[in-house]
This record gives sequence, structure tokens and C-alpha cells, in this order.
Amino acid sequence: MDMNDRAMRSTVIGLGGAGNGFPREDGFDIVAASEVMAIFCLATTRRDLKERLSRIIVGYTRTMQAVRASDLQAHGAMAALLKDAFKPNLVQTLENNLALVHGGRLPILHGCNTVIATRAARSNSARVRR
Repeated sequence: MDMNDRAMRSTVIGLGGAGNGFPREDGFDIVAASEVMAIFCLATTRRDLKERLSRIIVGYTRTMQAVRASDLQAHGAMAALLKDAFKPNLVQTLENNLALVHGGRLPILHGCNTVIATRAARSNSARVRR
């Protein structure tokens, strides 16, 4: 879906007859995954990704001390889940140009890319010019 994130919080689906299901209100829960995506886009190596993920604040104690992902030993599992996504995708545009797409739906909508994909594209474009 290509729509504003706030518009996705509350939607009405199933309109248009029996073939489209029953009409009902639904929506998407927008969560802190965008913080993980921002970290993913800025990471330069897998080790850097794991270190950045370890610093995410996931909550606070009763004495208002920050609880980080590293305190829960969750940053390794988070990095492991993103391991395969860490490789940029080479795609072709409708105008037959090559593009490196990396970083999920939100960065693409905003015209952003990951640091890794940008560096890869710059190094390859330098080779093509020679």
C-alpha cells in the first residue's frame, strides 16, 4: 500500500460486494519498528548494526532507569533477524535504469536509502565511468 502512515491507522475494508469480503473497520498498528529501520539504514556493518540495536531503549524501571535491548540480551537476535535483509537489492526501473533498493518501505517512500546501498552504488558507478 502506498499511503500516508497515519492514514493506515484506521481503514474500512471489504467494500465492493460479496467478492471482497464483509465490510469492516480495521487498521495497522504503527510501532517502534521505524526506529529499527532507521538504525538498519544507518548501519555500516553487521557489527555496527548489532551495536546500534543494543542501545535501543525498550522501557524504564520503576526508578526511571533506562532498560536497553542489550540489558535483555535481545540485540543479537534482532541483528540475526536482519542478517539477510542486510544485502542490497539490484532492481530495474520502468525506464530501464538500474537501482539499488535497500531499507524497507518507509525509506523508499521518502527517497532515502541505506548507507550500505549508497556506498555500493557509488563504488560501482565509479567503475562504470572508467
